[in-house]
Amino acid sequence: APASTIVIENAPLGVKSGHDAGAFTVAVTTGPIPRSEMEKAGADIIFPSMEAFADALPLLLKQSAAPRR
Repeated sequence: APASTIVIENAPLGVKSGHDAGAFTVAVTTGPIPRSEMEKAGADIIFPSMEAFADALPLLLKQSAAPRR
């Protein structure tokens, strides 16, 4: 189900596709595309590097497993 899916992208088109599908969409700005483009595309959260994303992943997974109210 899209609501239980995480999309990880470094391009606005991929971010938009994940967002439009209803997935939690992570943008990683590893290339020349500015953060503002990822925001416009609908990223739920943006990281400046894969290392930053990897550091935050345990918390993201823990939060996604928590019951929703």
